[in-house]
Amino acid sequence: MMLLGFIVLIHYSFSVENNSEPNEKELVTILGTVSGFDEGSQVVLKYNDLISYDLIQHIGNIKGNSFKLEFHKHNTQDIELKIGELTIPILVAPGDIIKVKIDKTNNKKPVTFEGANAKINNELFRLFKAISQLDLPSDSVNYYLNSYTPEEYKSKIRSNENRISSFLNTYSKSNVLEKELVDWFEVYVKFKTLNYLIYPYNYKWKEFNVKPDYWNFLDDNVINSDKAINCSEYYKFAANYSTYLYNIEGIFSATKIYNGKDWSNYYNISIDSFDAKGNGLMYDILIAKSIYRFMKDDYKSLKGMETQIYDRIENQFIKNLIYIEQLNFYNKLDTSKLSENIHIYDYRNETKSPDLLRLLTSRYKGKVIYVDNWASWCRPCIEEMPYSVHLQEDYVNKDVVFVYLCQPDRDRNDRAESIILENQIPGEHYLMNRELANPTFYIFRNGGSVPSYLLINKNGEVTDNNAPRPSSKEIRGKLDELLKM
Repeated sequence: MMLLGFIVLIHYSFSVENNSEPNEKELVTILGTVSGFDEGSQVVLKYNDLISYDLIQHIGNIKGNSFKLEFHKHNTQDIELKIGELTIPILVAPGDIIKVKIDKTNNKKPVTFEGANAKINNELFRLFKAISQLDLPSDSVNYYLNSYTPEEYKSKIRSNENRISSFLNTYSKSNVLEKELVDWFEVYVKFKTLNYLIYPYNYKWKEFNVKPDYWNFLDDNVINSDKAINCSEYYKFAANYSTYLYNIEGIFSATKIYNGKDWSNYYNISIDSFDAKGNGLMYDILIAKSIYRFMKDDYKSLKGMETQIYDRIENQFIKNLIYIEQLNFYNKLDTSKLSENIHIYDYRNETKSPDLLRLLTSRYKGKVIYVDNWASWCRPCIEEMPYSVHLQEDYVNKDVVFVYLCQPDRDRNDRAESIILENQIPGEHYLMNRELANPTFYIFRNGGSVPSYLLINKNGEVTDNNAPRPSSKEIRGKLDELLKM
């Protein structure tokens, strides 16, 4: 075993012309004052990354009657702030300081932005609230899918688009709106519609007998929209379009012979295929996404190939964006800068492994142990990590140890370590081989499926083999109870 040491568009809109260059990420601050919420209530900020489409989450708590969240961005984007049952869309840009008042008891006006950029975000909140009442509920979408032919389904979705567009047109005539906000909403409605159209049939086109003509809405002139760069619906569309190219057009079916065997060839073929498919912003984003995944899955093979691959990207904004991401990624992987609170135990190449439960209870004797069973390929596992880091902050200098068991992944040997280091996840990390991982099938109630969680008391006894997740309301009470024993 080895121990390894929405945008304030008026002022801040980014152009995506080929000569634009993103800077290093700048700090964005959300300052909130609240009424009607309990002390300690959780505040969660979410957004999807342009290049990776990873869900980025930042978690905070209400202290007194206020909260503060800080994060870094190098491009403008819509984000989502969630507090209790209330979801608040906000448009932000690098360097913004956003001030918001949230009053749970005020049904007519629960959210008010103040100070700089208040006008555009107040209007955004009102418009989103109105549009959400017009938009199709998920059960209607599912009903249309199962009750109509693909062409009839498309007609229903297009009717929904026309209804919302008509509302926005009428609203903008009777209200003074900034042009940038109107443009943003046009992009939002367009790509939300395209996501409705593309996503359901990406995986079930044979089952629903989808004809080739159905896909005629995927026109390069539509999908290569420079104005869409600031809209999260466009990021979602990029992910869906990539799946469409893979599943339906089969443009890089040759990658299937490499998938899980030779990641450098897999990603090189993917990049070649996107490059050959078309030109424009969308294809540059898809190439950048492939580079990003290449970096995460096999960064050692990528080193030295960057210049050759980056030359495939024409848009300078996207090219510089992925270049900055790579520099930051390699910097975080530098183990010489490893936090003293991160301990990685590498059992992946060990031929003999100790008994897992005995190992944990002896190494952390007299401590409460919270065990996180996860895998590098498991998106729900990774989405829990920010909550886990936030949970640890509440138990600093207390007799609680946070243990992470990473299930073996024979195909992506470097990914687990890179996730830990890139996200600076403190705790005791075990990169397991199959022999060490096997006991998880009977230690955890759900047979070791991921994510799953375990609680062990100070006497080394398993008290809960199906423990709450870090994001749950119950986990702190469980830990506090064990600390009192």
